[in-house]
This record gives sequence, C-alpha cells and structure tokens, in this order.
Amino acid sequence: MRAKLRYGPIGRTTVYFAERFRDKMGSAKVMELSGADIAGYVDRGQGAAGQRREINTVKGIVNYYRKMHGEQPIYLDRPREGSGRQRWLLAKERDEFIEACPPDIKPIVTALFYTGARKGELIGLKPGQVDYDGRTFNLGTLKGGRGMRHRIVPLHDRVWEHVEGTEDQQRVFPAPSGREWSTVSFGKRWWPVVVGLGMTDFKPHDTRHTFASELVRQGVSLRVIADMLGHSSLAMVMRYSHVATDDSRAAVLRL
Repeated sequence: MRAKLRYGPIGRTTVYFAERFRDKMGSAKVMELSGADIAGYVDRGQGAAGQRREINTVKGIVNYYRKMHGEQPIYLDRPREGSGRQRWLLAKERDEFIEACPPDIKPIVTALFYTGARKGELIGLKPGQVDYDGRTFNLGTLKGGRGMRHRIVPLHDRVWEHVEGTEDQQRVFPAPSGREWSTVSFGKRWWPVVVGLGMTDFKPHDTRHTFASELVRQGVSLRVIADMLGHSSLAMVMRYSHVATDDSRAAVLRL
C-alpha cells in the first residue's frame, strides 16, 4: 500500500483514508477481510459522501491485493447521492455570514462563498495560480489515481478586492502570521461566527453548496456548475436540481 501511495498521483484525502484504514485494520490479514468487515469499519456515522470516498479508497487497497492473489474482489454498495447532509445559505444569509467574520478571515471566507473552491484549495493558493489580468484562479486538485485536474474560476468583484495586490505574498489568503492557515487556526475564527449567528451546523465545505445553489437560482446550467466545482460528471450537482424546480414552480404560479 505504501508503494501505491508513494508513486501514484493520489490526493491528500485519499492518503488520509488509506492511512486510517491501515492503522485500524493493519493487524488483519488482507486476504481474510470480508465485505462485512469493511462495511462495519466505514459505517461510523459520517455522511454519504464521506462513506463513498472512503469505500473507494478501501476497496482499491483490498481489491488490489486480492487481484494479485487471483481472488474474487470485494463488492460494497456505496450510499446513494443525496442521502447525506445538504446545507447551504440563501444569498442574504451568505452576506450576513461574511459581514460577521473578523477582518483576518473575511477575505478567504468571501472567496469560499463566491468561487465554490474547497477550503484546502484557497488556503494553499499561491499568486502564481492567479491571472491578475483576467481575474481568474487556476485551481488544481488531485483526484484519486487520475492525477491533477485543473479548472479556471472567474472572480467576483467581492473576491477581487481581496486578491488585487497580492502578487508578492507567499499565499493569496495568508493567516495573520503571513503563513498558510492551519486547520486549528482557521477553525478558531470560523466556528465563533457560526455560533454567533445562531447556526447549529455550517461547515466551510457548505460554502460550495451555497455557491452552487445560488448559481442554480440564477439559471446557470448544471454542466457549467459542475465544471466550476471541479466535478467530471453531473452526478454530484444533481442534488441542486430541486432548487431550480422550486424556482420554476414559483415562476409558473406568478403567471
């Protein structure tokens, strides 16, 4: 497994799942693991999306060894899309959230809401990934064993005001120290805002859902939204289709 992680273009999340599986199940013999063993390990209360990603990683590890020994691969049903949590804000709520943020985190939070980028993509964003003339971000994400995938994201004026003039910085959205935000330091700024606004559950990743759902309300096609979020298929953005349906129903009722 270490060889596969070392030489394959594998993302950090996949590596994290693989190492956690190794630490938990490392004493078990791979050839003796059953589908029930893996299902019991994966089902620890996380959402459907997390379970799917972890199942993909674990199946890849186990099935690789079984294939090398001529054994039947293990099959597991993945939770269906849409069966996990879905949380996003309306435009007014989004702007209230940004306004409530302390000054040092407001730039990156604004970018999260207005680009649909992942937190990790913006935390590590370097000036070399910014087209300062075209006002776009070039975001890249490692996708399993499929290598780096890049996408170009145009910048809203509210994001650009925080990006302009950052050419000489180490990071476009640095922490107060000037270095990259850590998970702990970011969380210490983020969660007080959530609590202060009376929210019980709103994670940084939910800004992507907010971005996508608002684009749907504006009539943007799911294909364009999928490209901006970095999804290769429409499956991941079909969860937002009901937003368009609700808006369409309201429009018909106004006839």
